[in-house]
Amino acid sequence: MEKYHLYTKTIDFLLSVRYNNNNDMFANILYDMSNSDKYKEIKYSIFIIYQNYENRCANFSKRNIEVQIENILLREIGIIFCKEIIGAN
Repeated sequence: MEKYHLYTKTIDFLLSVRYNNNNDMFANILYDMSNSDKYKEIKYSIFIIYQNYENRCANFSKRNIEVQIENILLREIGIIFCKEIIGAN
């Protein structure tokens, strides 16, 4: 139950940071997490999004990229959360 509260607090915190437009803090959290071994997939996903952005600047806005990164981040946290709570591999 303790882990559950930790993860919900983490997700709530990230969402509050994001929706309060504190982009610097959100970016720093993303950077820290993407450099963690536990979040390697996030780092790769962020790289792909930015690569797409560089290749198709006209079709991507900064907000599109932020939304995609946010979705990846929350999805990955959710996957880790489920694995640790349920004990799945």
